[in-house]
Amino acid sequence: MSLGLYEWTRQMHAAIGTVFTVDDDVHGSVLRVPDCAAELVSYFDTGRIDRGCGGTPVPEK
Repeated sequence: MSLGLYEWTRQMHAAIGTVFTVDDDVHGSVLRVPDCAAELVSYFDTGRIDRGCGGTPVPEK
């Protein structure tokens, strides 16, 4: 499983066992998509990832 390019991501995963990732290429998009924001708050509250987050929808070509 690829967790990301940043070393701190791997370190965080090793320390707590999970990392919340968003499946898009827009930094900070989790705050712009209401369902994602709610999922992130739940993750912070419980430490568990329920369904994950797709992030900002990719525009159709």
